[in-house]
Amino acid sequence: MAASKTKKHCVTVGGKEYQLPKRLDADAYMHYLEVRDDIMGTERKSGLYTAKQFRDMMECIVELYDNQFTVEELKDRDTGLGVDGIISGGQTMNPSTEDILREIARTPAETVFVLPNNKNIIMAAQQCVGLASRKVVVVPTETIPQGVTAMMNVDPEMEPEELLEVMKSSISGVATAQITYAARNSDFDGFAINAGDYLSLLDGKLFGTNQDINVMLEKLAEKAEEKGAEFVTLFYGEDVTGEQAAQAEEIFAKHCPGAELSVLPGGQPVYYYIISIE
Repeated sequence: MAASKTKKHCVTVGGKEYQLPKRLDADAYMHYLEVRDDIMGTERKSGLYTAKQFRDMMECIVELYDNQFTVEELKDRDTGLGVDGIISGGQTMNPSTEDILREIARTPAETVFVLPNNKNIIMAAQQCVGLASRKVVVVPTETIPQGVTAMMNVDPEMEPEELLEVMKSSISGVATAQITYAARNSDFDGFAINAGDYLSLLDGKLFGTNQDINVMLEKLAEKAEEKGAEFVTLFYGEDVTGEQAAQAEEIFAKHCPGAELSVLPGGQPVYYYIISIE
């Protein structure tokens, strides 16, 4: 589906490109979970982070990338990673225009790119274009996988308008699948849904239901195979164990043997898996 085959899960630090290992170190992952939970607790209380928490998260990134670069290289303003701010949200907690404007104002740049990663946030982001004190470019990403792909195609040498078109073009080839659960009995879009069933979504539409999550994974893997996927990334949630994620990886590897397959700990609530298919 991708127009060109570029590496995924790479970061550029100090002018060099680094690839995330396909198999993450268990100790590094546990450290990441500890730091993530600490930061999320602070965010719920005040929304303000300490310098130590920022450094801890940078240490996690370095560990996850198998110490291929240093914390000092990562935090360098000129050569480090390219995301300046993250606005948190969640189920029924979409950020407002004011929230987005506040983060834009904090960002040390003349031009700020905003990636909503949720179709319900795009309008609030677009309202910032005429309200912010600097140039704002909204990339209409509707899902996290689209946001990741858009960032992977950033060329800092491009003019903002040209870069926007490149990022929009890159996300057009991304399909997003999700697996969650039903909280109650219902009938929706031709499906009879029972409380506790697993639900699979594909690009925001109900794709299937079943009481066995592996059946849902099989059907999504078949869909990825049908689409001729070149890249498949599984972000597994907080209620999924590493062993279960490895089983999911095997299912997709069976159906998409030619695809570049990555399995990463997303740690997200509600969704057992968020899957990027390109």
